[in-house]
Amino acid sequence: MTGAPWLALVLLSSTPPAPGLPLRMREAEALPVPALAARLALAPAPISRGTGALDGDERRRRDDAVRALLEADALATESPETAEPALVAALRAFAERAPLVDDPEAQQARLFALLSLARTYLVLDRREDASAVIDEALRVARGETLPVEQFGPDLVALRDELRDAGPRTGRLEVECSVPCRIWVDERAFDPEAPRLREGTARVWVEASEPGRAVRRESVRIDAGATTTLRYEVEAPALEPGPAPGSRPSPPPRSSRRLLPRWVSRLGLGLGIGAAAGGGVLIAVDHRCPDLSDPRTTPCPRILDTDAGGWVLVGLGGAVAITSAVILALDERRARRSR
Repeated sequence: MTGAPWLALVLLSSTPPAPGLPLRMREAEALPVPALAARLALAPAPISRGTGALDGDERRRRDDAVRALLEADALATESPETAEPALVAALRAFAERAPLVDDPEAQQARLFALLSLARTYLVLDRREDASAVIDEALRVARGETLPVEQFGPDLVALRDELRDAGPRTGRLEVECSVPCRIWVDERAFDPEAPRLREGTARVWVEASEPGRAVRRESVRIDAGATTTLRYEVEAPALEPGPAPGSRPSPPPRSSRRLLPRWVSRLGLGLGIGAAAGGGVLIAVDHRCPDLSDPRTTPCPRILDTDAGGWVLVGLGGAVAITSAVILALDERRARRSR
């Protein structure tokens, strides 16, 4: 037997896994393999998790999947009839966590669960199903030695029978529109070594960037053939930058005036007038009211306007200069904004 498509479908069930499997499950009549495969479907696709270490929730989900395998494996030594659905459910939950279970401990737990399931099928006199499971174990092991000696001579003989038939391999090529990561049968896939054992492979492709849609698909690997899978997601939109060699345009200059033109002009006129008035007061200081010189013409009173004149000159000059500067700046700004 060269493949186990029914097992691949079972491991991609849409039934959500429980946090941990009970040690005792309700015994039920085993469903025929085609009926069991038809009842199970692909689980809804999650989103990519990105790179980096597992967070707390991911670590819990990974540990739950491994614990379920270990508990179902232990159950296989007590009751084969009860262990069979428990092992299938645990393997299915494991397959739904591909990026989280790609470590030696989890992979070893999955391999032992597969061998326990194969031995269970032999005990239940379901040799065809046992052969399919061993074929699945050979595929996920990817050349590593299966520890079948721990499971009895019947399983060793079955392993030897399938292994001696010779490895029939095909190629898998995955084309990604963005940087991506690939898992095949819950193990990291190396595009530089794309040869896989003939049969049905579970492929998990996700973008390296978190938050992108994941593609999960069960694909057929045929001996001597190449299977191509394309993963397309929209890359994040980038804001267009300046053209090469061009300078960014300066921000538009504000055309708002500091003061209305008439206010600036009025201030300029009043300032000049005040300064001129101050100059007159300074000029008539110490003169008679009729502006005659008291040194030549006696007069009853002499004007004392010196201090007020200087005040007017100072204030008027300041107002005139300030108004002139503001007017000049406003006119220049108005010309530049045109």
